[in-house]
Amino acid sequence: MSTCSHEILTLLPAASPRLQCRHCHLTITESELGSSCCPECLEAYKVRRRDFDKVDDTAEPAARYCCESCGIIVTV
Repeated sequence: MSTCSHEILTLLPAASPRLQCRHCHLTITESELGSSCCPECLEAYKVRRRDFDKVDDTAEPAARYCCESCGIIVTV
């Protein structure tokens, strides 16, 4: 058990919507992907694939904080 009292907390940003490639199953944020193809399929198979499914983020906690002293993530 940590002796840190977690007095200095920083609110972490909410997770961006994520997409998962239907072929290689790479999970990537919409902002990282932009309007491009799957970078993993392009690198590994030399194929430009744009088939993605949205990842269900309903299991994400409402708020996440990071303790500046010990680095632990606290969910609320």
